[in-house]
Amino acid sequence: MAIGYTSDYEMQLLAGDPIKLNDYITLTIPSLRQIKESDEKEYSMGVSKLCATSYDIKLYLYDMNIDYEDIKDYDVFLMLYRNISPELFLLLLGVDLTKCEMEMKDESIILTKDGVQIFDRFTYTKMVQIIRDAHGFQRNYKIAGNKFTKQFYIDDDRKNLKKPPKEYKSALGPYISSMVNTSGFKYNYSTVWDITMYQLIDAVKRIGLRDNYKNIMNGVYTGNIKGTDVSKKELDWLRRFD
Repeated sequence: MAIGYTSDYEMQLLAGDPIKLNDYITLTIPSLRQIKESDEKEYSMGVSKLCATSYDIKLYLYDMNIDYEDIKDYDVFLMLYRNISPELFLLLLGVDLTKCEMEMKDESIILTKDGVQIFDRFTYTKMVQIIRDAHGFQRNYKIAGNKFTKQFYIDDDRKNLKKPPKEYKSALGPYISSMVNTSGFKYNYSTVWDITMYQLIDAVKRIGLRDNYKNIMNGVYTGNIKGTDVSKKELDWLRRFD
């Protein structure tokens, strides 16, 4: 688990409780049932936009003569938030941010509704880290070591843009199928829908650590692995996630 906002709210997330981001916005990690019923494809696309970095839209920025390495994550959010579905914002935050207006305050852009500040850079930072961790996302970002590499990134994106779109396949389906058929997972095909996305990802990670521990110990007992070659970290399946 990442150090920072997510660990600050670990107990709430494990319990599936809402998290108050500020006086106007409360973040709720949806259940698998809510994601399924809201159209998983649209949900996944929306969350991807919500968590996007400048690296994700580098071609778009390049065509506007903007170097993606000069743009902060919050600024990317401000460029994209009106293209995120109101339904997603209502599901996650209980507030439709697409109806908010941008204003400048203390040299930073804030979002206001009916003249009241409800969203800023600090709220965004807290929100996006929790959402990334809840969905098992890593921050997608690469720094180009030189101009050639940066141009390669741009050209590669342009080439991929010309390819026909791939047929969407459920990202959740394999996770759910794998976990309900895994020893130690307490849910079945009927009950798994009531757990949150965070709880599912947490179970995937925890059972993975446990199974890795069991495999190592089996190797040690059979003499195929030297106990002295195994780090204490690998043996601690109760540890915090990296």
